[in-house]
Amino acid sequence: MSVSVLFLVACASTQKSEKAQYEETRKSFSYVSFQKLSKHTVDPSLELYNKKVKSAEADEVHKELVHSMASVGLALGQYPVFSLAEAELARKAASDDPGKYVAYSAFSLALYSNGWEGLGAEYAAKARLLANGVELDRKYQKSRITAKAILGMVAVSQGDGPAAEALFAELAEESGQEWLPIASHGAAIIIDGPSLQTVEKIETLVSRSDIPFSAKQKLLELQILADTYQGEQGKAKVEVSELITKWSLDALREVGDASTASLVDSVVKLAAKQ
Repeated sequence: MSVSVLFLVACASTQKSEKAQYEETRKSFSYVSFQKLSKHTVDPSLELYNKKVKSAEADEVHKELVHSMASVGLALGQYPVFSLAEAELARKAASDDPGKYVAYSAFSLALYSNGWEGLGAEYAAKARLLANGVELDRKYQKSRITAKAILGMVAVSQGDGPAAEALFAELAEESGQEWLPIASHGAAIIIDGPSLQTVEKIETLVSRSDIPFSAKQKLLELQILADTYQGEQGKAKVEVSELITKWSLDALREVGDASTASLVDSVVKLAAKQ
């Protein structure tokens, strides 16, 4: 048997194993019970809120955005099973390309956080295909900023600093938190570590002439937090990730999307109690 055939067989068996683990996780007590709790927490509040805003002719809150952001927050907080449960709810709620783009991005991260590289890559590719033709403005209008914040959080978790910085730019401008894009870039660098280049990359970021003093302060805050857990990289990543999630939700409240932020906060707190 040739090397290429052996490689394909190995990939197939790995993929099959990941799918088997995925299906097993979906049947687990923790997954099923958390998904039920989340639905009971989010759905009634969302329905009530959207009825009120409909009568006031205001923007509704989209279910796929709430579940996607909760999923990303849980993945960043090291709750892989709960993150998957939320991502599935987001995927089911997404009915068009903009919704699927955001939901698939969150779902991909949830799969990666469970250690399923093949499945994660599959949905990351689906999200990228949708990204080419998606116009977030057309569907989400004001919620476009929330959608970009979700994608920015995904970029942070993947260690993609430049993408995170770009995606958080509009939220920063609208909320007045001018430091948020650079802080997210710094968080991505730390999460992408550890490496000998981590400190050097942070220092390069701090030395940029185009960033405000407040951003430099936040980078220092992140660096001190990461240094506190020196030798415990897992804990450092969790602490930095949770801080970025908190900053993102606070910024969303500033731009008027307090309903999404509050619902996501409720789900994340729910996970901490399990």
